[in-house]
Amino acid sequence: MKVQRQLDQHFRIRQNHAVALDEPGELAVDVLRGHVWITQAGDASDVVLGPGERTRLSGDGLAVIQSLEGTATLHVKDVRTPASRWGNAWQHSFDWVRRHWSAMAGSQERHAARTDRLLHL
Repeated sequence: MKVQRQLDQHFRIRQNHAVALDEPGELAVDVLRGHVWITQAGDASDVVLGPGERTRLSGDGLAVIQSLEGTATLHVKDVRTPASRWGNAWQHSFDWVRRHWSAMAGSQERHAARTDRLLHL
């Protein structure tokens, strides 16, 4: 199961099932019930947590949380500051504009080259 990113949510994971968090950013994960195993791309230190324990995910890689015994109940909360959330949103918008602008520029350059070839025939 893939979990959509929200600022504050509870969810359950059945025994031997897992959830994937794509680009978790800065999340606090609290285990309310059950035991879970958490691994994150780019981080060699996996963790196993039980009820009342917490960890913090940070990074851009995929994070996977698997229930180890029984159904696990988790509370996941975005712990980034509002300013960093806005900064991240602006960065994604800027990246999108830059990608599309360069694609348009490349298209215009190809069109100009084609026009030059036709004019020189």
